[in-house]
Amino acid sequence: MHTGIITNISLQLDKDETAHITTKRKAKTPNYYRIGKGDRNMKGITSIDLLAEIANMAKVEQNALLLIRDSIRYDSPDGEVYITFDDKLKQKKFLEGFKLLEKKNLVKRTKRSHYMINPAALIPLDYEAATILWKESL
Repeated sequence: MHTGIITNISLQLDKDETAHITTKRKAKTPNYYRIGKGDRNMKGITSIDLLAEIANMAKVEQNALLLIRDSIRYDSPDGEVYITFDDKLKQKKFLEGFKLLEKKNLVKRTKRSHYMINPAALIPLDYEAATILWKESL
């Protein structure tokens, strides 16, 4: 959800006439996803401290998480990615790291060759759609 910038414009039309125009445009936002830091917001949603999790991960877990993160496209605001492998060794290493991350509830497979990072850890552009997809997945 983007916050908007409201601009008020006043025009003097005649001696006693004034027109007020209010416009709203989207605020400029960088092209990034937000990282959970373990806080709870006013709605009771608690995020996962992703940086602390990464600091305690084995290299194979970090590589799997980064592959999913690097595959996220901004035309998929829920953060679901499609990953295939030509190399069996790379696939084996990914799945090894993925299984460890899955045990920590940091990643899920949503369907065959589709993966996502827990939206409480890497907060996607469309958090609501991502949490629905997360809950409905395997």
